[in-house]
Amino acid sequence: MTDLSRRELLASSLGALAFPLASRCAEAPEPAKLHTGFKFTEGPAADLRGNLYFTDIPNNRIHKSDADGKLSTFFEDSKACNGLMIDSRGRMVACQGGEKRVVAIDLASKAVDVLADRCDGKPVGTPNDLVIDQTGGTYFTAPDIGSVF
Repeated sequence: MTDLSRRELLASSLGALAFPLASRCAEAPEPAKLHTGFKFTEGPAADLRGNLYFTDIPNNRIHKSDADGKLSTFFEDSKACNGLMIDSRGRMVACQGGEKRVVAIDLASKAVDVLADRCDGKPVGTPNDLVIDQTGGTYFTAPDIGSVF
């Protein structure tokens, strides 16, 4: 695959996040620290209401910073969630490393649905990061078994 066809594929699958990324980054504002006091933060994801969700893996929580910047704990006992994204149905999709699975968490009820824990009859390892494409396809990595699903 040529570099141009890779760019075209990425641009079509990422929609508004088209290339060249470097020129877009040059125009970005200076980063601002929102909250501190966590052990190991990962997986930031935003919903359509302007809420930002992120994990603190050692503390086993998913936090929420609302559109006004107010911090709260969204989900206790997250079982080492990482790699968050909000899907087109408004659910949080997460790599739940402690349970070795990918889950969807309803933002209102916090009900958890297992999306993937096996592939071809075998465990999927420890999911780490994920992405959801424009068609709703979910892809995730499991570095402990060197795989992409």
